[in-house]
Amino acid sequence: VCGVWLLAQGLTPHQAAAQEDTAPALAVVDLRPVRGRTFHELLMADIAKARQLGRTPFLELGGHSCGVCHAVHTLLDTRPVDPAVRAAFAGTYIIRIAFEDWGNRQTALGLDPDQRMPAYLAVDTLGRVTHILTVDYWTLSDFQADGKNPFRQFFLANGVRAG
Repeated sequence: VCGVWLLAQGLTPHQAAAQEDTAPALAVVDLRPVRGRTFHELLMADIAKARQLGRTPFLELGGHSCGVCHAVHTLLDTRPVDPAVRAAFAGTYIIRIAFEDWGNRQTALGLDPDQRMPAYLAVDTLGRVTHILTVDYWTLSDFQADGKNPFRQFFLANGVRAG
């Protein structure tokens, strides 16, 4: 944990460690192009890493210029993590795919090229999309109001163990 973050939050290192121990940390990675490696190779490596960590991989298909994507990223990237956000994303491994980095990956993932974004995609062990949750501001308002929590419902329906 970064010392500057600890000071800004008014936490000692011991308090921060205790806070992290009481709830699982979020696992969010950005899938970025790497020279000499294909999209599929990088995606499969992240899917394998998720499984090694005992987490269920999900793809987040979005973009840097997407307003709803930024709203979701704010929820996930704010520290300390809101307990409702932590609970909704517990057990997941989110692999962010920005269309600006990769071009139109909808087709490579077997999706309609006009798939709305952001979208959370459940994938099988071969990286094939099995289910889709399209996110909009209404989805976020349900989540932020701690209502139906469509994220948690989607993750539980697609392989995340309750608990």
